[in-house]
Amino acid sequence: MTVDRTELRRLLEAATPGPWEGDPEEVDSDGGVVWAVSPEDFALIVAMRNALPVLLDRLDTYQEALETICDIGETRDMVVARAALDTEPT
Repeated sequence: MTVDRTELRRLLEAATPGPWEGDPEEVDSDGGVVWAVSPEDFALIVAMRNALPVLLDRLDTYQEALETICDIGETRDMVVARAALDTEPT
């Protein structure tokens, strides 16, 4: 599964700001049920929505760190290759 962080951030920005709270049995101003899910599903939805900003930020941080590590590895490989060229007998 691919995680589209850009789409998740768009959805997050479009949603009601968190943290969320609520009761799956709440009714809206028209008397309609706000959530037609089990209490367990409702608790999961609320917890995921509240955790999403932190999780996305961590993913971004880890992605940046991984890219830095890869850049360092490429630089190291170039230095090693250059050193090997400089030490080869002519």
